[in-house]
Amino acid sequence: MLIAELVRGMIVTLSLCLVVSTTGAASDNPRMPACVIQKEKSKQPQAAVCVGARNKPNLAIDTQTYRDLRNELAMESGRLPVQRLCGLEQQLSAVEVQAQRAHNAEESESTAALMLLLGGNWEEVKQVQLARSAYVRTYQLATSAGAPSLTALSALQRLVNLESEDGSASCALQLADAQEEFARRLHSNASQSIVLVAEALELKADLLRKYGRHAEANAIGEQASELRDKDTCSGICR
Repeated sequence: MLIAELVRGMIVTLSLCLVVSTTGAASDNPRMPACVIQKEKSKQPQAAVCVGARNKPNLAIDTQTYRDLRNELAMESGRLPVQRLCGLEQQLSAVEVQAQRAHNAEESESTAALMLLLGGNWEEVKQVQLARSAYVRTYQLATSAGAPSLTALSALQRLVNLESEDGSASCALQLADAQEEFARRLHSNASQSIVLVAEALELKADLLRKYGRHAEANAIGEQASELRDKDTCSGICR
């Protein structure tokens, strides 16, 4: 878990560079499937879990604060008490609103990176609805400026996994389609490795097998293998 989160931190750092250097319209990014948005509108999971939490949010997240929060969420994942997670939820929610109002791509991306880690921590303590909410907000923040974002791609992947375990087959496959589309745009617009697309296809193939659609799964698995064979780079391809 620790190694995975630290690697994810490196990916987030790379994603920050992509946001600063790449422009595009927000509508270019795949929309969050309606089935996920509907769940967000119909449930308010934080109220029950974080009842009584009254921490005063600190709206200022400078570079050192960002590093401290990132390290805490990554290195203490699975060990942070719910009360502390509720405090972080409040703080990041306040910063989230501030980032959206400022229309600052870098600030939105850094907040999204922390929100992604927070979602992972909510998963560790079995708070699926709070985790789902964190990942949806991660995606919305990371794509708010319309730039390609590995953080947003990670959020989609987490949502696919959550939905496949605790949701509907239809919604999980819609999310898998969105992940594949986003990965293709990262490859074509931000010079990212085609392996990202292969991984998205492999996840979709796994889902189809889980739902008994083996012929489709095998065909998509072959597409993924072909893309991996075409990979000629690692990381950013120039």
